[in-house]
Amino acid sequence: MLAPEMLEAADSAFISEHILVDDSIAPHHLLLKVGSHSVINPHVRIAIADASSDAEAGPAIELKRMLVSVGEYSIIADKCVLEIDDIRSQSQRRRSSSVVSPTKDEKEVLVATQVIGNYTYVDAAARIEPGVEIGDYCVVGAGCKLGRGVRVGNNCRVAAGTIIEPGTVVASKTAVSSSGGGTGRMLQTLDVDEDMDDGPRKREMKMHTEFLLKAMHSHGKRRH
Repeated sequence: MLAPEMLEAADSAFISEHILVDDSIAPHHLLLKVGSHSVINPHVRIAIADASSDAEAGPAIELKRMLVSVGEYSIIADKCVLEIDDIRSQSQRRRSSSVVSPTKDEKEVLVATQVIGNYTYVDAAARIEPGVEIGDYCVVGAGCKLGRGVRVGNNCRVAAGTIIEPGTVVASKTAVSSSGGGTGRMLQTLDVDEDMDDGPRKREMKMHTEFLLKAMHSHGKRRH
């Protein structure tokens, strides 16, 4: 369960009370930050990443908190998994995360393990490994897996079931797909006149998030 001290959310955001957090994650080691009018659906899970995931170990640091950041007017659908590194370990992988806000003691820092942008939709059962950054106006399809350290630019589409290998950089306005559960391949650069351009995408996500928020309010479901 998501403890209150793990959450920092805008008043207009909806965060389901049924979010799952691994028992080994202490409240003071995680911060879920959610922007205005964003929706975090039930059964989203925040989990400890597999220690065997490919990553280059960095210098030992003490972490104040692992940050999972979701922008405004974005949706994280049911059963998505957001992975963070094991905060019990003093040897964290600095390459997999970017320092956001150091404290007075430089050994205690706030580290972004996932950054999901504005007006972005992450569909059901997607798995996002540590260090992933997803830009604005994106769609990540159902059942996708984004490997450690993946960077997805703005206005991108990732087709359902696609696996993007660790460390991959997806340029803005790119469509990515894979067949048969294989590794993702860049299909095309999207034309600026397509529906993923900023204006239409913003209107679409506002419509979706506002509909979901109204539905939640009508059933008395609200948490943040």
